[in-house]
Amino acid sequence: MGGLTTLSTFSLEATTLLQAREFLSAATHIGLHLFGSIFLTLAGIGIVQYRARG
Repeated sequence: MGGLTTLSTFSLEATTLLQAREFLSAATHIGLHLFGSIFLTLAGIGIVQYRARG
């Protein structure tokens, strides 16, 4: 049996929360993943640019 990818695991967890009518938990889960990934991507870009300057 194959493993789940990061995206499919995220989708399964979010869907499971929504089906259980755990709307606040689902919104928190989705929001933290979305904004967390954007924030960490921007942080990584900033670190690389900073280090590239010298």
